[in-house]
Amino acid sequence: MKIIASILFCLSIIINTASGQEQVRIGVAGLSHSHVLPLLRNLDREDIKIVGIAERDPQLMDRYAKEFSLDKDILFESLDEMLDQTKPENQ
Repeated sequence: MKIIASILFCLSIIINTASGQEQVRIGVAGLSHSHVLPLLRNLDREDIKIVGIAERDPQLMDRYAKEFSLDKDILFESLDEMLDQTKPENQ
């Protein structure tokens, strides 16, 4: 299921970029998987915007927040809270 979601996400970025549309609003559910790192390393991309990150582990969240200079306003301990407050796109 995660592979399908990743493929769909990548396709949506390609289509979005090719069509010249606005940035895709992305919500990140968890920071414990390595596939999150390319997103965080490229926060200045024009085709995507990370609007929220949900992570239950406060130490992991703090580490990534410092390492990637993340805005504290996009960090949430609950996935439901992040989705409600940031409204990422459903692709």
